[in-house]
Amino acid sequence: MDQQSDHRLYITGVPLDVNEDGIRNIFGKCGEIQYCRMLNKKEGKQNQVAFVGYGTFREAESAILQFNNFQIGNNLLHVEMAKAKIPNSYNGPSSSDGGFCRGAMNGMGCGLGAFLP
Repeated sequence: MDQQSDHRLYITGVPLDVNEDGIRNIFGKCGEIQYCRMLNKKEGKQNQVAFVGYGTFREAESAILQFNNFQIGNNLLHVEMAKAKIPNSYNGPSSSDGGFCRGAMNGMGCGLGAFLP
């Protein structure tokens, strides 16, 4: 599935006893799940994180409306659209590659790297 048709959700607060099948069962009520991944459980954490992808924005939006602040046992789910991951080597556009750094901003380090420590 290409990324343009994959609408992924970032889900936190997933109880430790819920596995990928449980997430698919819960979130499958809002549409056909194209992608599902649980992050590794970390020692000492009381909950875990999951990503769920749908084929349409409407399905993803429905899941957010239905399951954000949804309680499972003692855990409260938080569901939002996942943000695109920017590679660590990305320094933002520059004037030399046709990016947005032109005119008064040119030469002032206006790529994202200028704002990172």
